[in-house]
Amino acid sequence: MKRKFLAVIISSALLVSLAACGSEPAKEEADVNNTVSEENTDNDSAEESNENNTVIDNRNKNTVTDDRNDDKPANDETVSKAPEFSDEDFEKREYIYEDSLGSTLYFVIIKNNSDAIAEINGNALAKDADGNTIGAADASIDVLGPGEESGCYFYFNDVSDVNSVECTYSYSKADYYYPVISDLSVEQVLNDSNVTVSVTNNGTSSAQFVEVFALFLDADNNMIGYNSRYATDGDSEIKPGSTQNVQLDAYNGYDHVEIFLTGRSDGETVSDTVQAVDADEFETNGYLYENSIGSSYYFVTVKNTSEETVSIDINGTAKDEAGNNIGAASGTIDVLAAGEESICSLFFGDVSGISNVEYQLNFSEESFYTPVIENLEMETSINANNVILTVTNKGDYAAEFIKAYVLFLDANNNLIDYDETYVIDDDSEIKAGASVSGQFDTRQSFDHIAVYLTGRAQ
Repeated sequence: MKRKFLAVIISSALLVSLAACGSEPAKEEADVNNTVSEENTDNDSAEESNENNTVIDNRNKNTVTDDRNDDKPANDETVSKAPEFSDEDFEKREYIYEDSLGSTLYFVIIKNNSDAIAEINGNALAKDADGNTIGAADASIDVLGPGEESGCYFYFNDVSDVNSVECTYSYSKADYYYPVISDLSVEQVLNDSNVTVSVTNNGTSSAQFVEVFALFLDADNNMIGYNSRYATDGDSEIKPGSTQNVQLDAYNGYDHVEIFLTGRSDGETVSDTVQAVDADEFETNGYLYENSIGSSYYFVTVKNTSEETVSIDINGTAKDEAGNNIGAASGTIDVLAAGEESICSLFFGDVSGISNVEYQLNFSEESFYTPVIENLEMETSINANNVILTVTNKGDYAAEFIKAYVLFLDANNNLIDYDETYVIDDDSEIKAGASVSGQFDTRQSFDHIAVYLTGRAQ
């Protein structure tokens, strides 16, 4: 199922009142071609760039330019005979990290200096201070083109106090997947509590399962935390010409960050994937809310005025008053029939002071889920401190996972509070002909409300 996307970037004005490679993904700490922009009160900046890499540092530190990916291999590169690899063909940088649960992760960032496309598999032994073997793990990189850099990690489950790691690697020609890292440009914005990363596919093939890793380091280059997140649309890819944004939170103060990507391609050239769509086919509105603990929500309401039933995913970036990226988030609407209206919530954890949000709306024809919003009738009882909502299913089949959002608005239509909850029975649905009620609370004095539902049927 091919996904189209609305080729407009929508910026919303501020409406605030208050407001992989390892065997196991352990992401308890802070969840190539690089642009880095670091936020601080000091606005002096420096910038350098090469073909795919630009580093911008607004913290008045030394500017760094990354020349590691100057050679861009073609996806259709062929080798007349199976290449022979050795460890000398690959540069490696290693970082060791013990999480708060007593397990150890050993990250290895690898650059392919050979002239062939490689698949990499590794086996590692964890050693204690006396040289005893206390853990073992495997890791791999599906495909790595000439000049490309990616990474993997060895996960030593319930193994702590690792003093050193011994790794052995095997290399072979990648026969199944095509390399994609050299087609991806990356822009980083380093903030106090996160790094916001934008990944753009400059190639002609879709980049599949692209995951962004952020390794947070102290001034001595010791790893103090990490996070990772997939930077993909609803089809688990980044289509040619499109950009995906992710926010990777840092739970400890850090000095600098090491970013690497993983991903692959099927090698198929995609033509006319990015299609300009008339914005009138989707009516949208946005509401920004900052809560009392310094996180922000951005609610996007979408009305489908097209003639198609679609699924929708939205990818957005939060901007401060200076236009800097300070957060990123994504959200989805499983299914929306022609004429239906629903809502999508974008959560910017530990991000405050948002001036506006820019977002891209992607859609695809939905064939798996059945729309239900048009079958649901709502009745509200508005009180001083709450709203009682009753939802009745007027359709012929059960409506599943119905979630209601009540937005509390002032006289100027600014969002001052919200509440959300599932309105379902014990089977997580509203059966045909049945009604379910819910209570939505607020501590704010409000002028009026707006109510939106999400849900689906099989």
